Amino acid sequence: MQSRGHIAAVPHNGSHASNLIGMDVETNDDESIGSVDDLVIDSNGQVVAIVVSVGGFLGIGQKDVAIGWGNVTRSGTADDQELRANVTRDALKSAPEFASRN
Repeated sequence: MQSRGHIAAVPHNGSHASNLIGMDVETNDDESIGSVDDLVIDSNGQVVAIVVSVGGFLGIGQKDVAIGWGNVTRSGTADDQELRANVTRDALKSAPEFASRN
């Protein structure tokens, strides 16, 4: 599938970034955390974290938190994927706010 730095299709275990952004994220206990606002990618091009807005109500009092990709599992089919994070909502509320470097 890979030739001269190009690929012909998304690997079977891969995904488009556009499919991940906006996806709902739940805890392993089926609690809704929020949706993916952004991806953090390292210098090797690997996803290292997802950024999710947590807390607040109607956008007031919420903050962006980065959840390490190692704490996230992706499952389901290509048409119906789900993301689960191995964290609690309380841990996210007390986590430091993610500071983006734009």
